[in-house]
Amino acid sequence: MLSGRRAGTLIPYLMTDKRWTECRLRERYARLRRGYKRKISQLGRCRENFFEFLANISLGIFLVDLDGRVIFFNKEAEKITSYRDSEIRDLHFRTLLSLDDISAGFKLFYQAIQGNYPRTVLLRLLKKDRSTTIIEIQVAPLYMDGSIRGVIAIMRDVSERKRLEESNRKRIESFIRFNSELNEWHRQVMELKQEVNALLVSLGKKAKYSLPG
Repeated sequence: MLSGRRAGTLIPYLMTDKRWTECRLRERYARLRRGYKRKISQLGRCRENFFEFLANISLGIFLVDLDGRVIFFNKEAEKITSYRDSEIRDLHFRTLLSLDDISAGFKLFYQAIQGNYPRTVLLRLLKKDRSTTIIEIQVAPLYMDGSIRGVIAIMRDVSERKRLEESNRKRIESFIRFNSELNEWHRQVMELKQEVNALLVSLGKKAKYSLPG
């Protein structure tokens, strides 16, 4: 009989002791599930603190959904654009770009929703009074509940050229990294569910978990 460590790494249909393997898979799934639930709980608390932080940070930050509509606009973004949150919310992000830079803005958006982290670029922002200003902008995918739900955009008016505070930069990077880690936990849980389903079917039983797609 194969050792536990070696057997645990083989695909279910190659196992010599399927029932023993099913037990090991269930134990592994339970551990992952407990860790995943802890991450979800932590994320809830982190998300509340993060949105409070975003609202008051001295950087212009806005969030858009997968359709490109603005869903969050902080105080500094209001200051840079002259739009109030209530005025810009639910409008498409292209409202904020000069005609010449709309194509570049869409390129950044599509890169981010595909899970990429585009480099910082300069764009011409169209303010409420139709005047323009040059902004430095960086975007990143916005993860929620294990999947990409939109884009976070961080901007500053480079006409003032303020240095980003190190503590602010680290907190933003920490939140992005945390969401990425949560997404990896979610992927592992889904893979394990697939393994358990495959094993149950090979034993002539009904698959236990309903999986998307």
